[in-house]
Amino acid sequence: MEIRYLIYFLCALLVVLLVLKEFLRKDKSRLLWRLLASVVACFSLLFMIVPFSYTSLVKENKNEITLLTPGLAPDTVSVLKGELYTTDPVLLNTFKSKNVRFIADLPYFLNTHPELSKIKVYGYGLKTEQLEDWGETNLEFHPAAGPSGLISCNWNAVLKSPENLLVQGLYRNTGKRAVKLLLEGLGQKQDSIQVKALTDVAFTFRYRPVTEGLQVFKLLALEGKDTISREDLPFQVKASLPPKVVMLSSSPDFEDKFLKNWLYKNKYPVLYRSRISKDKYSTDFLNQEKSQAGRLDRALFKKTDLLILDEQELEGLSREEYAAVEKETAAGMGLLIRRTSAKKMSGFAGNFNLYESPVAADKLLKVELSTAAKTLGRLTVEQSLFLKAGTEQEIIASDDKGRVLALRSMYGRGNVLLSVLPSSYHWFLSGQTADYGTFWSELLEKSVRKGASVHQWKVWPDFPVAGEQTRLSTEIEETSRQPEIKLEDSRLSPRQSSWLPFQWDVVFWPLHRGWTNMSIDGAILSFYVYPNGAWENVKSQRRLESTARFAKERSGGKVFSQTVIPRQRVLSLWWFFGAFLCAAGFLWYESRLPGSKFN
Repeated sequence: MEIRYLIYFLCALLVVLLVLKEFLRKDKSRLLWRLLASVVACFSLLFMIVPFSYTSLVKENKNEITLLTPGLAPDTVSVLKGELYTTDPVLLNTFKSKNVRFIADLPYFLNTHPELSKIKVYGYGLKTEQLEDWGETNLEFHPAAGPSGLISCNWNAVLKSPENLLVQGLYRNTGKRAVKLLLEGLGQKQDSIQVKALTDVAFTFRYRPVTEGLQVFKLLALEGKDTISREDLPFQVKASLPPKVVMLSSSPDFEDKFLKNWLYKNKYPVLYRSRISKDKYSTDFLNQEKSQAGRLDRALFKKTDLLILDEQELEGLSREEYAAVEKETAAGMGLLIRRTSAKKMSGFAGNFNLYESPVAADKLLKVELSTAAKTLGRLTVEQSLFLKAGTEQEIIASDDKGRVLALRSMYGRGNVLLSVLPSSYHWFLSGQTADYGTFWSELLEKSVRKGASVHQWKVWPDFPVAGEQTRLSTEIEETSRQPEIKLEDSRLSPRQSSWLPFQWDVVFWPLHRGWTNMSIDGAILSFYVYPNGAWENVKSQRRLESTARFAKERSGGKVFSQTVIPRQRVLSLWWFFGAFLCAAGFLWYESRLPGSKFN
């Protein structure tokens, strides 16, 4: 027999005794109130011992779950309702008492639960690769408070001598003391900046390497004599000859002038020819010896890694010159075309679809590169021309609304890249020289002849960690054979892209931290494996921003169905404690009123 039944019996017996006592009293004044107070006191005492519970019907969305991610405040979990899940083993262990369920593979979980209409995400959000495989389920994001400290940082990890190391980022100081941000390398301080308390400060550090090879600098945050963060900043300096470039201009403009000067300062051998009249040209030889360049023929283009020209100059080429460009592009030469009008072009350069859109009211354009870790600075430009990507074309650059600004397609063994951004030099004029260099470095890398001295590989994620899944993507000229890729002494099995046959990627797990070597067809490349916990604030900030953007896109979609679910609820003991005090207090006070008799 349960103890609560015994408590019920004793309480009922107490009620009977108190009621009998009241009826036996000679003074019958206020009898009804005394009886009511006695009953209330007894039942209040009962429900303080045995909690009073009841069932209520609650409307809940039937096909919703809650997903917990890093950054979640512990107090938040106690107020969350419904089924709780996480993909993070640390959170699973932290909230073990809350019956949190673990999802080992989020894309697989979503594919096997198509009935889910919405997932509520709490914390810093999800990784980029998790969002890429999200599917059609709606996402409702409840972001945690943003991290403090070093929340953004980017640098050029591969340099060509004598290029400068450029480190840019944002430090958020939420403390009450100033923080010193320090770039340290080769055993000494290279650059530093002071961050005042309760401020966000954008910083830029520059350093010109004096030696070539693999190097690791440190980015430190110091509060007084205490080191509050220490991050590895790896980079490599290569002494490689830049690709040979031929620039053809129908009429010299600011875009050509700034690009020519940038190529010259970065040691690219450039043959620049601008048209003065129908058969007259002005020719400059930059970073190379002068030669006879009156004719544009295959002999010249065989020695050229990249041809840059505008649409008018392409159409103005003679039949022989056009044929030479077409044949050598098919043989591997890169071709970069600048377009400023939606006029249809014929031939191999006309395989791009363009459309026009109204110019933004503020005339500001935010450019995003497909492989860059950060968004480039805003451009003041009247951009009305955009591209439509085809099934076998790769997006190189777009704006923050997803409208394409640069596309790449294959023509034979060569790359044809089309850009519709007319005035990238505005970055230069506004002091954003790093953004200008990043943009054109990306366009040159994606369009240049394969085998030229540019880096045709990339590792994901940006901060690989030993023992965690990592992916390498590479491009090779021959599409009919599988490249031989090795991680140290272990051979890996890459897979070929179904859309772009020259692209291959492979998944692997790094074995140790520090510089790691891989080989692609015998060519050695190096990347850095970070320690566990490296750049956590930067990772968290990126997760916050990418998940917020994704959730904004997924605000609509499936209709949420609701169901009525019975929920057991317990009334607070404080209500019964208050009722007991009132009832007992009344009985005590009433017994002391004039005329009260106790017989």
